[in-house]
Amino acid sequence: MNWEAIAAVGSIASAFTVIVSLIYLSRQVGQNTRALEENKKVNSALTIQERSRMFISTHQVIQDSPYMAPIFAKLEEAATVAEGVKSLTTEERIRLQSLAMEALIKLETQIHLYREGLLDENYFQFNTHASIRLRYPLWCALGTLEQFNVQPDTLELIERIVHEEPQSCLG
Repeated sequence: MNWEAIAAVGSIASAFTVIVSLIYLSRQVGQNTRALEENKKVNSALTIQERSRMFISTHQVIQDSPYMAPIFAKLEEAATVAEGVKSLTTEERIRLQSLAMEALIKLETQIHLYREGLLDENYFQFNTHASIRLRYPLWCALGTLEQFNVQPDTLELIERIVHEEPQSCLG
């Protein structure tokens, strides 16, 4: 056998090996992509489940607490949230401020999970906007946004949503 034939066989074997390697790598990338998509779905489901658990536990505290129901009754009876907050005692205001701060922490957690790709776009948009629209008047009346060390990107998001959909701290 001459050296040219051996070199040709070696080149063919190398080309075949490269093709087999590329096919193998493309299958691995495809499997990895599917695994990542499945993992994202699982994480999204777990996040929704955890959010539901937190929502239920927070409302269970409100329902079971002999202190929280009168606070919310005062807020409901007032013409505006700001007037309702003014009618609270210092102790009631502290309790409500604690609940408002907890809501901000949950909001920041949602923003972080969304930015990490762990929350569905539609779920995040709907729940975040609804949460901010619901709580913004209370945060304003309590001064929560000024008192709590809110992340700058969270404040920007709150301001953007509030300006997109007009809300007033006065009611």
